Amino acid sequence: MATIKLNDLMLYDKMPGPINSRLGKPTDGWDGTINAGNCVTSPTFQIGTKIMGYEDNSRAPGHYIMQYLRFHEGTDLAADVGDVSDGYGMCYHAEGTAAGDTTTGDYTYTPWYVVTNDLTNSDGTRRGAAAFACADLSHNNFGWFWVGGVCPISDVTKFVVSGEVTGAGIKTNGDVKIGMEVIVVDDGTGCGALAPNCPTEAFDTTTIGDATEGTTPIGWVTNTDA
Repeated sequence: MATIKLNDLMLYDKMPGPINSRLGKPTDGWDGTINAGNCVTSPTFQIGTKIMGYEDNSRAPGHYIMQYLRFHEGTDLAADVGDVSDGYGMCYHAEGTAAGDTTTGDYTYTPWYVVTNDLTNSDGTRRGAAAFACADLSHNNFGWFWVGGVCPISDVTKFVVSGEVTGAGIKTNGDVKIGMEVIVVDDGTGCGALAPNCPTEAFDTTTIGDATEGTTPIGWVTNTDA
């Protein structure tokens, strides 16, 4: 599969909730663990808090949106949030149950703010919202996620390839071209990859109109994959 740099992805904010204009970036950054509230099992910030920041890196200048969510390790892909470039960093609303979870209560459904990188047990291929974890999160950890706008490669360490000024690469199906809107597809390992938002990729033509299919993109790109 090909890849595209995260600084070339303009992410649509599809998560619910208003932006809190009274809050800014945590003192130790979006990926910190002391004041940022990452990697904790009890939320440090109000769940769903959404904050806007500004990215001044020349590769992707502009505004971005962060949201405080909870990571849920899946059953088909039982992996913590890891390196963005291997697909583990892109998350979606988790499906299934969170019953018996002592952090959130005894739910028989998955709350909207619970996200997973397990594409099979998520709404990722149904064109739900996409969210990228800013820190390495384990099962049931709360933390900050990039959910909209430009990629904050100057403000989040894991979004940048070590020693380079361009963002980490995320997998594509090899057909993504500059200016295209993109959707999420399976990369063959249970993680997500990006593909063009076009009929041949958005749904199987034999199931047009099926309730499990859709064409809503998660964002658009400013470059061609390679």
